[in-house]
This record gives sequence, C-alpha cells and structure tokens, in this order.
Amino acid sequence: MKSPAALLLFVPSVLIGQQHEPPPLSERQHERPPQAGMLMDPGGGWVAPTPEEAMSALMHESDLTGGGYAADPALAVLRRVYEPFSDAELEAFTDALAEIMLPEVEVSDPLSMIQTETFAMIGEAVARDRSDGEPYPGAMRALTHVYEVRAAKALAQGGTDPIFEIRKDGGPSSRAVHLEMALWHIYNADPEGLGRAYISDVFARSRPPDEVCIEGAVILRPGMKPPPACPTPALWCYTAALFMVDRRGEVKRPRDIEGAPDPETFERLCMGRVKEASSGS
Repeated sequence: MKSPAALLLFVPSVLIGQQHEPPPLSERQHERPPQAGMLMDPGGGWVAPTPEEAMSALMHESDLTGGGYAADPALAVLRRVYEPFSDAELEAFTDALAEIMLPEVEVSDPLSMIQTETFAMIGEAVARDRSDGEPYPGAMRALTHVYEVRAAKALAQGGTDPIFEIRKDGGPSSRAVHLEMALWHIYNADPEGLGRAYISDVFARSRPPDEVCIEGAVILRPGMKPPPACPTPALWCYTAALFMVDRRGEVKRPRDIEGAPDPETFERLCMGRVKEASSGS
C-alpha cells in the first residue's frame, strides 16, 4: 500500500480527525443522472467523475450525485467507464478506498454505512459479469488489505483464528461483521478466479473448531471447565461456508477445495448440529 502522504489527495476529512457532517439534501439529489456514475456540475449539467469527485460523493460530502447510489461515481472511475484513468491513478484511488474501510467503528456510526457501500462497490469493480466499462482486478487489493490488517489486529493479543478471537468473549459485533464482510466480498467479487483462490488459501491455513462442544444448559462438576459454545465461531467455518452453503442455505460438497469437509462434518462443527457430550467427559 502507498504511504499516507500519497493518499492525502483522496482521503476525506472524516478520516483525518475532522467531524464528518453530511451536507443537507437538495433538490438536485432527486434528479437521476442520464448514465450511472455521472455527477452534476455547478451549472446543472452532467459530467464524468474524476477520482477526487468520486471520493467526495462516496463520503457524502457532495450533493451532486443525483438520485443514484453514492458509490456509483467511484465504480465508474475504477471500471474506466467514462475516462481511461492510468494504472497509477487507479492504484492511488484504490489505496484511498482501503483507508476508508480500515477504521473500526460501531455499526451506528455514519462511516459504517459508507464502509459497507465501499465494500460492495469494490466487489462490483472486480466483477466480470457487468457490461459497463471493464473489470479492474487491482481493486481486489483493497479488500485483501483490509482483511489482513483487521485480522492482524484481532490476533494482536494471541491466537490463530481472528474470527474466534473477536467473537469468543462477545467482542464488538462491528469488528466481526466487517472482518467477515471483507472475506465475503473477496470471494463474491470473483468466485471463479481471484476471489476463490484467495479464500481457498485462507481456508487452507485455518483449522477446524474443536469437536467438544455442547448445546443447552450444562451442569459442571467442581473443577470442570465449561465447554465452548456450539457452534464455535471459526475462520475455518466461515471460509468453508463461502464454498459450501448456497443461497437457499443448503450445504453441498465443494469442488476443487483441498481439505474441505463433507457436508455432515461441516454441519456438526459449524452449524451447531451436534450430539450432546456425555456427562463423564
């Protein structure tokens, strides 16, 4: 990733210590642009966005986006829909987008919604099944960078599984949500290519949760340690689910994923469908 100095052109005020207050809505925001991602200029005409203008729209610092999605101008920039931005320009813009997604904020914070929109938009920038512009695989770097930085923070006090470390003690839900969101968008941005390869690697380096867990109330004998909750939150489970659980919630054996469990094992370890442990364990 680039140095902070290289990002100052794009990084919005909310990320450098100033209070972020969205501008009031105006009549212009209800007017749809003639083409997705265009911005209204001061004279009332529609123009293609620059990276700087797209960042302002994404951060809700501009009311010139029309009635469309605030991330559309950034998507148009990354996919070179209107302008052939250089690789260097898109790399700098991608690095700035990663900076937006890195702060760990509560779900109620306005920045959390912007982060959610940014995750989704970057996934669309990589997508091969869109007809507008061209895919920008380099945008995947922002998603992987965010995941790796957030995972490292989760493991700062020890452990090997970032999802387990965040969730084991009922940690802040926003931390877990955004960590899992990064993985979800990495996979779904390119489920047959870059996304699948990256998540396959994360899965291969993770380990399954312990078999010993118990559902319902447990009566502990003196000196007994309580078993982990069922299901145990685990990176292994989350990444396996991306390959194995379809949109209807059905579990299927994945193809070409080394070390993937059979559906019964996945359901037992990851979905809480387990047998009660014996009282003598």
